[in-house]
Amino acid sequence: MTGDGVNDAPAIKAADVGVAMGIGGTEITKQAADIVLANDNFTTIVVAVEEGRRVFDNIQKFIIYLLSCNSSEIGLMLLTSACNLDLPLTTMVILFANIIADVPPAMAMGVELPEVDIMERPPRDPSAAVLDFNAVISILTQGLSMTLISFTTYILEVGDARAAVDDHGHETSVPEQLTMARTETFLVLTLMQLFQGFISRSTTHSLFKIGLIGNRAMVYAVLISLTCLLIGVYVPPVAKWLELEGPDGFVWLKVLAGLAVHITITECMKLFLRWHDRRQLDKHGVGAHLHPQLGASATGMNLLAQDEETAARRDDAAGTIV
Repeated sequence: MTGDGVNDAPAIKAADVGVAMGIGGTEITKQAADIVLANDNFTTIVVAVEEGRRVFDNIQKFIIYLLSCNSSEIGLMLLTSACNLDLPLTTMVILFANIIADVPPAMAMGVELPEVDIMERPPRDPSAAVLDFNAVISILTQGLSMTLISFTTYILEVGDARAAVDDHGHETSVPEQLTMARTETFLVLTLMQLFQGFISRSTTHSLFKIGLIGNRAMVYAVLISLTCLLIGVYVPPVAKWLELEGPDGFVWLKVLAGLAVHITITECMKLFLRWHDRRQLDKHGVGAHLHPQLGASATGMNLLAQDEETAARRDDAAGTIV
C-alpha cells in the first residue's frame, strides 16, 4: 500500500508493507509506513522488491548448496560403515574437503545476480517456509546423487583391500589399493560439490541455460578450490599428510564420468521441477501465488521487464529508500 496523505495512514498501517512518500507525504503517514521513499519515485519500489527477492533467493540457494554437499558426506560415511568397509575419507580429508569445496562457492553464492525471471513471479506467501517443495527436492536429490556416485566409485575401486592391523587392533599400514580408492572417492565427491556451486545458482533453470560464467565470483571460487584440490593430491608432502595419491589419466576419466552422471541426474530433477511448477499453475490458477516459483501468468502481475530500462531505473533509484 502506498500513500502520502493523512487519510492513507490507516491503510498503510494495516498493509503487509506500507510505503509513504518521503517528499510529499505527511509525518503521520511516514510514521505509519514500513518504508519511506526518499525521492517519491514509484520505480524505487520495483527495484526494492527485486533486490529483496534476490536476497531471499540467494539465502535459499546457500542453504540448498551446503545441505546437499554436507548430506552427501554424511551419507557416504554411513553407507560404508553399514557395509563394514574401511572409511573412504579420513578425518583430515573431510576437513580439507569442507574447507576447499564448501566455503569458497558458498561465499560466492551471496553475490549471485537475480535470475532473469525473478520479477515474473507472483508474491510468495509470507508464512511459507524458507525451504519450499523445490528446495527440499533439490537437497534430497542432489545429496543422494553425490552419495551414491561416490560410494559406487569407492566400492568399485577398493575391492577387498583392508588396512593391516596389529594385535591391539590398531591400523599399521594402508594398502596401495585402498589409498587410491580413497583418492578417487575424494576427487569425485569434491568435484561434484564444486559443480554444485554452478548447479545451485538456480533451482529450476538448467545449468546449460544459466551457464558457468554468469557469476564471476563463483568462477574464481571454483578455480581456487580446484587448485587446492590438485595441490592436495599432487604435491607429495600434502598428499602424504592427507594419505592420498596422485591419480593417473584413467582415474580422472572415471572421476569425470561420475561428475557427468551427477549433472545428468540434476538436469532430470530440474526438468521434473519445471513440470511440477507448470502443473501447479494449471491446477490452482490465480491461487498459485502460494507457490513462490510459479510464473506471473497465475496472477496477471508482471512488475518489471528484464531489459535495459530496468538497469537504468535501478541506477536512478539506488540508495533512495530510507
